[in-house]
Amino acid sequence: MAIQFGTGPLAGGGEPHVLDEPRRLRAVVGDRVVLDSTRAKLVFAPRSFMAPCVPREDVAEGVAVEDAPVAGHVTLAQEDAQWFLEEERVFGHLRDPYHRVDVVEASRPATVTAAGATIASTPRAKLLYETSLPLRVYVPAAAVQVGVLAPSEKRTLCPYKGEASYWHVTVDGRRLEDAAWSYETALPESIGVRHHVCFLADGMETRLEEPAQRFTL
Repeated sequence: MAIQFGTGPLAGGGEPHVLDEPRRLRAVVGDRVVLDSTRAKLVFAPRSFMAPCVPREDVAEGVAVEDAPVAGHVTLAQEDAQWFLEEERVFGHLRDPYHRVDVVEASRPATVTAAGATIASTPRAKLLYETSLPLRVYVPAAAVQVGVLAPSEKRTLCPYKGEASYWHVTVDGRRLEDAAWSYETALPESIGVRHHVCFLADGMETRLEEPAQRFTL
């Protein structure tokens, strides 16, 4: 996602960017290895997710493929493949080498409002910076008013942050579906937002204040 979307250099178009992937790459569908290659390439096309492609002979017979923008290479046509880099199972999809996540602690107060009512406030927010994406403000779960959050069944996977659990938000009898999320099993680079909640929905606002004092530590 890093260079193809948001503020990335390929977000507005341009020629595909190709990188060599020197690690052994395998894809498994069901109980069958359908791709096995040490000659893979990573293709970054404008406004498209990064796609691994390999020489045709590195894909098992009978497996559906699509032509790649690299001569003699193909990509899997199946979307339900489980990927492995060497002997390590990939969490979600392959990680983009141009994509990174940083979590820092802020001393600026953060306030979350919904329908004009304050539902969370904290003097110690966590700020998550993710390449080409807007800054996300996470507040401690303990800073959210009691009764506002109700668990949702929704889950999503991110290879940089982990598995997200979603929450419904209820304010003055109005329920906002899946309006908040948290990473209770965050991956190492995102461990700082564990036990914190981020809010995003129509009618909600997360405000990060300016520093109360400047030129101080």
